[in-house]
Amino acid sequence: MGKSKPAESTAISIDDLFAAIDQFPADAPYARRGGWVGSTKEQWLGWLAQYDTPGYYDRKGTGYDDKFAYNHVQNRQMLLWLLEVAGLDKATLAAARVAAEQGKTAGQRASAVRKHVPWERAVELIWPGGR
Repeated sequence: MGKSKPAESTAISIDDLFAAIDQFPADAPYARRGGWVGSTKEQWLGWLAQYDTPGYYDRKGTGYDDKFAYNHVQNRQMLLWLLEVAGLDKATLAAARVAAEQGKTAGQRASAVRKHVPWERAVELIWPGGR
């Protein structure tokens, strides 16, 4: 279930990742800490929209690409949702989900997902046929 491919380059821009995620179907909204209600898709889009700014997380740098963003997401649910809607096979998705549950911190849980599905594999899923 790939999305429109970004222009060829060594890195994919945050805007290209945003556009690809924007084309995926949204999941059902849910309540999170702090009273925010929304979908995981909305969380991705909100996070990426502010990615080149200090944003909610008071980021220090700018100019990061999508690989950096994928490798620094600390929310396993965001990663699992993206991989599922992009078409990751059920067995790998289940293994990543189980591995994520073993982590003690948000970072460990997200890292466990990425160990099962590194950025290069995510790119193949999000933009099948190349980017």
